[in-house]
Amino acid sequence: AYTLEALPGMPLLTGNPAEATRWTTRGEALEFAEHFRECIEPESLQPKLLLIVAEVDDDPAGEPPQPPCGSHDGPPATRPHPDRLAANPATPAGHSPPASGPDGAAPAASADPGANTLLAHLISRFAADRQEVLVTEALAHLCQHSPAVRQGLASFASGLGAPVDIARVKAQHYDPDSGARPDLVAFDAAGQPVVIIEAKFDAGLTDQQPHAYLAHTDGLVLVVCPARRIEPLWGELLRRTAMLGPRRVDHTTGPTRLATIDGHADLAITSWRVLLEAIRHSVTATEPGFLGDVDQLRSLSGVLESNLFLPLRSEELTDDTGTRILQFSALIDDLTTRLRRRDDVNTDRLSATSSKGWFGQYLNLPRGFVGLLHFSAAKWSETATTPLWLWVRDQWGNTHDPARVEHALAPLWATPNQPHWHDDAWNVPLHPPLGRDRDDVLNDLEAQLHTTLDIIAASR
Repeated sequence: AYTLEALPGMPLLTGNPAEATRWTTRGEALEFAEHFRECIEPESLQPKLLLIVAEVDDDPAGEPPQPPCGSHDGPPATRPHPDRLAANPATPAGHSPPASGPDGAAPAASADPGANTLLAHLISRFAADRQEVLVTEALAHLCQHSPAVRQGLASFASGLGAPVDIARVKAQHYDPDSGARPDLVAFDAAGQPVVIIEAKFDAGLTDQQPHAYLAHTDGLVLVVCPARRIEPLWGELLRRTAMLGPRRVDHTTGPTRLATIDGHADLAITSWRVLLEAIRHSVTATEPGFLGDVDQLRSLSGVLESNLFLPLRSEELTDDTGTRILQFSALIDDLTTRLRRRDDVNTDRLSATSSKGWFGQYLNLPRGFVGLLHFSAAKWSETATTPLWLWVRDQWGNTHDPARVEHALAPLWATPNQPHWHDDAWNVPLHPPLGRDRDDVLNDLEAQLHTTLDIIAASR
């Protein structure tokens, strides 16, 4: 039999694995998982809930249940509160993540803002130099093992030109005639290449792109890239094909662009999000067992897009960003000095510290809690709200209890200072007021901190 888990060891519906709802087949469990995901509001959070199918050794327990759509009856500790899900979609309330102490990775600058799957996390951490290749291989793997994925790719390609049928797909296919090695080539039943895909994130076009690819097929050459790179890459593609013969350029709406080159081959560009949404739609309709794999790939492509190095603009080098970062550092120092006036806050045997993308001051907080008042470029980039944060744990070392901190900070959930889960701890955002002078900003931030510290001091 099979059961669903929100994270390893955390049953989705009840606190006891022996009591969890069971399905007789893996497919039924996956179908239920997709129904459950569709019940999550807002829709932007649906792909962020990691659902795992776990096999259990017992007899099936009846018919699969109807989709819950909010009808969870499990204990509070095993299901995310909607507000907590928004702050930390992949960490259910009560879950204890891996620990780290003040000399470890707390808070390490997050390299993967928005990452919500195990695949995206591992690749962003341990295969940073091969991410583009791994995304292409993942797409090829899905195409090779799922007719629904191939159909989704074929339907997307057919919508841009003549209908195509995809029988097989090969990654890194070498063409000895042209010397080209496209990232992915889709062949029809006769063995003819009908779609050639070139995957891009931050890499540029090679000397052979797209000329060699267009010479290799009478079908479609499709460049897939982050949405923010479509316009510059499309302009370069059109420039490079200007001498190949007559062109008809279709100025399509949205992120997809299309041109017909010399009347025989189509050249197009689209975003990873658009292509994978089309594939996901096909899989949802006919082969839902592959939805988890497609969502893993969607998450990974989202991680790579979020880490994309965008071309510099002149205003980025001439505005006051550098000055602002120095001012944020000074705010951290001044706030630390003010907080030390409290009887229940000190910096005894603690120091200011920094690492890639962040700097701050460790603090001993009320009730034996510990914290880090810090500037974080990663959290600023991810949340687009504030660079200033208070990282909170209930103790140093590897035995901290996130649930205790979550309980202590509960009054903040309905406020602008709602905690977020980062760096193995709950983090309280501190929002500098706009349009105010420095003293007013400092006073306002201090008041936010005192509110948080008073809540901790009053917790039981």
